[in-house]
Amino acid sequence: MEQIRHILDTLHSFKRYKPPTHRVKIAIRADAASSLTMISAVVLFAALLVLGAVDYFIGEDRSWIVSCAKAIAISSVLLGILSLAFNAVSSLISLFNLENEFHADTVEASALIYKQAKKLQKFNKSTIAIARHLLQSKLKRLETNAISLFGNTKLYALTSLIALSWKFYVDSESIELFDKIASGKYDKFLEIIQAGAYCLLAIIFGASIVTYILSRITERYRYQLEVIDFSDLLANQDEPQDRQHEASRD
Repeated sequence: MEQIRHILDTLHSFKRYKPPTHRVKIAIRADAASSLTMISAVVLFAALLVLGAVDYFIGEDRSWIVSCAKAIAISSVLLGILSLAFNAVSSLISLFNLENEFHADTVEASALIYKQAKKLQKFNKSTIAIARHLLQSKLKRLETNAISLFGNTKLYALTSLIALSWKFYVDSESIELFDKIASGKYDKFLEIIQAGAYCLLAIIFGASIVTYILSRITERYRYQLEVIDFSDLLANQDEPQDRQHEASRD
């Protein structure tokens, strides 16, 4: 069991190769300028919110607040446009160098997975096979959970029921509400549908976040399985060489 835990810890420490966004110096500088101007735009927008709070609590002489707010808003918009322009420039530069960047990414990714697969050579085949089985089983469970999360019709039905019940509770200040429903004159039926739709969208948004997290985890397990497969290829490649070496000794 100690060997299994050791190999799982070793696999967990492996990280997938993350290629740099840009490799050309001009593109790197343009991307840095894009990030800097974007941060500046966000800071100015935060200052705009502070001015709004000051105006709300002071509420007296508003002329200087309005002037500052206009200047800050225009500056924030201009910086945002400038950030987009820098980002477009860096993307275009990298696009023209795309073939070289893909080649460099392939070489560096291959070197990384080779180094990681070599670390698995110290484990015996049975331990590696057990680790593969455990990872595959865990991966299947995660994928099933992700599918069942969006396929859970009970969740959507309960959400709609809660939204409808809450809307009725808010509007049930008098018994006249039920008279209107009975007579078919309730004019807020559209609002009930809208409330249910908003709650449903909120549930879908939450489910999307959970699914994204699960996808990141499953991607991690898939990469660990890739390293195991690469380790098997290295082992199969070394076996004929070992046999030739033994034959030469004999």
